[in-house]
Amino acid sequence: MKKLMLSLLIIMIAGCSNQMDQATEDKEEEKIVEEIEEIIEDNEEFYKLDNNKEVIKEIKKIDDDINEKFYEDTYTYDNPFVVVNPYGNSPLSAYVLFTTDEPTQITYTVEGKTKDTEYSYTTKNYSVRHEIPLMGLYAGQVNNVKLEVRNENGEVLTHDLAVETEEIDSDFYTAEITQKNELKINDGLTYMKPSSGELFAIDNAGDIRFLLTNESSEIFNYNEETGHFILNTVSKTEDDTKYFNNLIEIDPVGKIYKSYTYLQSHYDGERPIHNDVITLNNGNILMLVHNNKDDYINDAMIEVDWDNGKVLNVVNFKEILPESFYNYTESKDWLGQNSVLQVEDDTLIVSFLNQNIIAEIKYPEIEFNWIIANEDEWPKEDDGLGEKIIDSSDKIPTNPSDIEVLSDQDDNASTLDILVYDDYLHENEAYNRVVQYRINLPEENLEEITSYYDVLQKDYNSQSSAHLSYDKASDNVLVPFTLESEESTFSKIIELNRVKNEKTSEIYVQGMSELRGPIDGIYRLPLLSEDYVVEVLRDEEE
Repeated sequence: MKKLMLSLLIIMIAGCSNQMDQATEDKEEEKIVEEIEEIIEDNEEFYKLDNNKEVIKEIKKIDDDINEKFYEDTYTYDNPFVVVNPYGNSPLSAYVLFTTDEPTQITYTVEGKTKDTEYSYTTKNYSVRHEIPLMGLYAGQVNNVKLEVRNENGEVLTHDLAVETEEIDSDFYTAEITQKNELKINDGLTYMKPSSGELFAIDNAGDIRFLLTNESSEIFNYNEETGHFILNTVSKTEDDTKYFNNLIEIDPVGKIYKSYTYLQSHYDGERPIHNDVITLNNGNILMLVHNNKDDYINDAMIEVDWDNGKVLNVVNFKEILPESFYNYTESKDWLGQNSVLQVEDDTLIVSFLNQNIIAEIKYPEIEFNWIIANEDEWPKEDDGLGEKIIDSSDKIPTNPSDIEVLSDQDDNASTLDILVYDDYLHENEAYNRVVQYRINLPEENLEEITSYYDVLQKDYNSQSSAHLSYDKASDNVLVPFTLESEESTFSKIIELNRVKNEKTSEIYVQGMSELRGPIDGIYRLPLLSEDYVVEVLRDEEE
């Protein structure tokens, strides 16, 4: 490839230099060739995000069409302009657009099959032009929606709205809630992100009330401030090979705000972005990728300016951790980094599944504050990193899949409590467990506070590296598993109450196929973020 690119560039140079004398031409050509060789050499190791401007242009065309149709008539609260699935990817969402003569606040309620499966939403401000994001619709039916229009004097007008949706695929995921002791999520939805497939959400009866049809990988990032998601969607080559390398920022109605195609050197697999993407406190994105210098995988992170896609920082753990970790590992996946989270502006916690390591690092300097690992298995020639290992007399994680940081559990600012999703493997025992550890930083000691192994049961053995989710409002933990039998593969979600150390709900999800993978992450989220803003209508003269 390098020779081909160089040959083509030389031909182009020769074709543009026929006005030079031969000596000057030779010197100029030699100089340019050297510069080109240097450029190509530099670009043999690269990380790159290309801005998909065409995607944003298509979104603008749809918005233009909505504006044109809206301003063709006068729409009121009792005759609103309703656009179901406006961008063609969110069939259970809609825009409800209209104007009022005076500033009003709008509340809508989507009727549920039962009282505790109805959903309501109230706009934050009083306005005369209303752009309402309608969420929580059922598929394949006429949904009854009650609109309430309240002016600043407290006077209320109401209107019953009928909103019809199309059926979703008959072979799509189905959810069955087999236990719901305390499953009360009528103020929100339970979102499910498969390892490959569509993002969807269910109510507390197991009915699907939200769906984004963009095919995407396990990557899921929710921005509480904007109410937007970041997903890693699929692109296809000419031979129909799928690559999950299109990062998009998308809202619940399906509008895409940013779209980047990610490329890097020394990786030709299907998932150049893997396992985790987080939004840092500074607004940038931190992505788990692969090192761009050789064929080792799952061992690097890059920080990206989300506004323009520029790569700002690269962390290659192969250049940081002891060489023996990868020199004596047969697999190219020597590290298996599978999660990252930010605990302070300058502090990250990372987990390395294949080296059984959890660590807190100072970022962007990449200085290790502490390490949870088996000290007996740590390499001796490690440049002092082994000194950061925290002492523990308890079981340490053997395959840490994911981590959540808990709020202060003991009124002690010197301790840190974390939840670890551990694919535990020890002495021929293999099972999943969720463990609460307490790290005493001054004493450099690790203590196991609680293990939820007994609640989860031994036979809940996950077949994939999944993500747990801690719901601060209920103090519950959501844990996904993949269960396989001769007949089928299905996912099981267990909700644990940490205080009582018991299951509060249990959900079976079926529908896995070649196109749709098992459930990788579970997230309890509100119907809409309080700060989510719809930006579809423009002033009429624009």
